[in-house]
Amino acid sequence: MSIESLFSSHKIADLCVKNRFVCSATHLGTSYPGGFPTEHQFKFYGKLAENDVGLIITENTLVDGYGSCDRNKIFSNCMMDDDSYMESWKKIVDEVHKYGSKIFIQLSHPGIQESIRFRHPLAPSPVQLRPDGVIPDELTLEQIKSLIEKFVDACIRSKKIGFDGVQLHSAHGYLISNFISPFTNKRRDKYGGNNRNRARFLTDILEKVKPLTGNDFPIITKLNCCDVEGGLDIDQFVEIAGHYIRKGIDAIEVSGGTTANITCISSKNIKSEEDEAYFLKYSKLLKENFAIPLILVGGLRSPNIMSKIIANNQADFISMSRPFISEPALISRWKSGDHGKAKCISCNLCLDELMKGKDVHCVVNEQILKSKKSRNIP
Repeated sequence: MSIESLFSSHKIADLCVKNRFVCSATHLGTSYPGGFPTEHQFKFYGKLAENDVGLIITENTLVDGYGSCDRNKIFSNCMMDDDSYMESWKKIVDEVHKYGSKIFIQLSHPGIQESIRFRHPLAPSPVQLRPDGVIPDELTLEQIKSLIEKFVDACIRSKKIGFDGVQLHSAHGYLISNFISPFTNKRRDKYGGNNRNRARFLTDILEKVKPLTGNDFPIITKLNCCDVEGGLDIDQFVEIAGHYIRKGIDAIEVSGGTTANITCISSKNIKSEEDEAYFLKYSKLLKENFAIPLILVGGLRSPNIMSKIIANNQADFISMSRPFISEPALISRWKSGDHGKAKCISCNLCLDELMKGKDVHCVVNEQILKSKKSRNIP
């Protein structure tokens, strides 16, 4: 099957993206002094834009500061909780736009997964999900209201910077997914107890922010289709997605898992086409029920598989993370006529580097380069 459809433009709300390729939000593991983006991010996103990635979604950027923590300390994430971050991000946005690509910022709150070196984690309910056994404090209604406002403020700030849209992170064990999942949300007030109530935190954000940002600034979400045993199931996923669509979400990126089970998010050893697109059944189900742009992530490596997904109307965009770490010029290669599958072998060694506190990079490429140098091969 021809892959030309992958290079056709497509809209998210009123925003036209030049092709169907998306860089999924990828934590790069760089040091963030004071929560500001780094030169590494500038170069990484710029390289992807230069090589024709249609839409780039930044790594998760937090809407809430770390309390009394000294802002000169090294952060594990970028921040977007006040105007001081706008100038640094604008340089990245302008660099991406120079090549005709679009860029969304992914906004999040860590919820249960908050680093305890900064403060004790907050979540909808005091439920254990962490490998270290730390149980979060339950959010009060006043704290929930405050966090909703922080998300809204960060969205407005992002539009002022020049971002083309925002992705609200509702997956992988972050705060919004903590509200969505029946495993992590045991509340008995208006934010818990049934699917509509568990979806309310994000729908409250949408109701407040959409009138302020307009249809030319898409608000999308990365949504878990599954998480942990006893958590979100497929019927709940579809119903909650429906709530978001009716409240005005402009697109959904279908994902799954939590950082406590990283192989669900980033499956290892994708060796055949049958191993690819491991969230496809969830995307197909949404497409059968709703008319909304869908972004599919999850082990996609072969352009012919991607073309079939687009042609069969099972998703509208193809999202990748690890392949772009391995091969930033991947889309340029495919555009030039070399349609071989992505070189990423899904070994997850790049994620191992992140766990060691290092910048994310392709270890396989690094080993090949060292081998060539040892043999004096240019």
